[in-house]
Amino acid sequence: MTPLDLTETPPRSARERLDGLVFMARTVDKMRACLPGGKLGEYRVQGTSTQVLQAIGVRQEELQDVVARASSEDEITRWLHEHANVAAYEQINNDLGGARLADMGSDRFFERYPFARDMPPETPYFDVLDRDDREIFQAP
Repeated sequence: MTPLDLTETPPRSARERLDGLVFMARTVDKMRACLPGGKLGEYRVQGTSTQVLQAIGVRQEELQDVVARASSEDEITRWLHEHANVAAYEQINNDLGGARLADMGSDRFFERYPFARDMPPETPYFDVLDRDDREIFQAP
């Protein structure tokens, strides 16, 4: 796959699914930014991406290697479907898709997303990430 420059554009939304799994398209974008010639910018793979990978039984280094070798996203999808615990997808989709700001009570979370302190507790977690992307790129 070609590397991505996440100093120019944000990764895909956490809501966008790859192989039927939320956050995976975003994770793959971050991994593409880690390829030679890519730029990760203010993003990181550690965090929710690593939690998702752990939940599906895939090592980060393993998927990073697949992303580096793949000529298309279809190859990544096929690999995931063959190597990941696909049975865990529904629970992950429900847990992450249903996560609210009130569920993110750690100080580290609010250090990373200080604007979230002023958002209602029922705000979806994915809305926080979308707002962060907009703020990084000064989009309305």
